[in-house]
Amino acid sequence: MRRVVLMCTVCAIFALTLAGCGSKTKSFQGQIEEITTDKLVVDCTDEVNKGKKGDINAIGYGCSVQLTPVTTYSDEAGNKLAVKDLTDGAMVNITLAKPVNIRSGFESDKPLVLTAQEVVVLSRSPVTSVDQIIAAIEGQGITLSERASRSKSVFERTLQGVEPEVFTIPDEGELYIFAFSSEQEQLEGWSEFLDQTATADMVAYKNYNIDSFLILFAYKNLETDADRKIQHAIDELSEW
Repeated sequence: MRRVVLMCTVCAIFALTLAGCGSKTKSFQGQIEEITTDKLVVDCTDEVNKGKKGDINAIGYGCSVQLTPVTTYSDEAGNKLAVKDLTDGAMVNITLAKPVNIRSGFESDKPLVLTAQEVVVLSRSPVTSVDQIIAAIEGQGITLSERASRSKSVFERTLQGVEPEVFTIPDEGELYIFAFSSEQEQLEGWSEFLDQTATADMVAYKNYNIDSFLILFAYKNLETDADRKIQHAIDELSEW
């Protein structure tokens, strides 16, 4: 009897272990990190972490996806594409020729073999105005008011020829929104800000970068949850 109980316990533990390792994936979304004629490396971090409980580490995972002569390519509208139409940084949905347990593949020593049956290039509407950002943030229950007086702070500086629009979140902090003409200019502006403030005496702040906009939130109250709400608003604007 004791042997039977032990065997059942082992089986139960084994079943729980399998259940905790995720399930087989037929399709997943991710950003292209590398392209060759017969392979894509796609960010599959969300797929690896799907269903995990507790703290999730910040490690990023790249899945190597094999392309074959029968792999098909298209955009969301169904227009046919070719490998040459794919670009680094593009968001894609990969349908696999055979479902694979991606998480367990990274957790084991066995090679992870993924073969693409279909690659669909995804698109989203970019953010084009400060008003869109303000509406998304206020949709999280935050009250914003444009600041009238301009007592210059360390955050109010010209970056790539652009000055920020400044908004106050009462008792929480201030929001600085730089509207650049392109995403490249935004990246250069963010780099310029970091260089200019490398030795400055700064209050705590958080940055949010989306499309051609750089958003800085300067804390007045370190226990505020406004930063979390702003992040949620930016995440919603970034969804594909």
